[in-house]
Amino acid sequence: MAKNKSAQTGPLKSIMLRRDGKGALKFNGERIGSARRSSTINVADGGQAEDWTTYEVSARLFKTSGGKYVLGIEVYNKTDEEYSTRWGQASDSLDDLAKQAKSEVSDWADDDLLGELFEDTEIADQFIVHIE
Repeated sequence: MAKNKSAQTGPLKSIMLRRDGKGALKFNGERIGSARRSSTINVADGGQAEDWTTYEVSARLFKTSGGKYVLGIEVYNKTDEEYSTRWGQASDSLDDLAKQAKSEVSDWADDDLLGELFEDTEIADQFIVHIE
């Protein structure tokens, strides 16, 4: 899996996150974290043939001008050239956002991705294993 972190902070801007089956989230804010992964998965339906699909997972974390946090996860099926998942949630709590992502989009939001996404926040330690 490839890793790419490019958190971009700066002036507040208007942001809109599309979500499957729900209205888009629109807010003014700044990006405070991001993480990206690519993976190729055998999605064969039990038959002998191999059917490989490549996915690009993008996660972005924002802080709104009102002090809320917004997390968006997009999964793009590069093989079929379409979105598989577009998920987003807003909360007053970073911890709640992490728990919701693990619960609702757990196939894509593993501890590695979330650890990188929340790396520069106060909940970063919950994704780290400390060794002495």
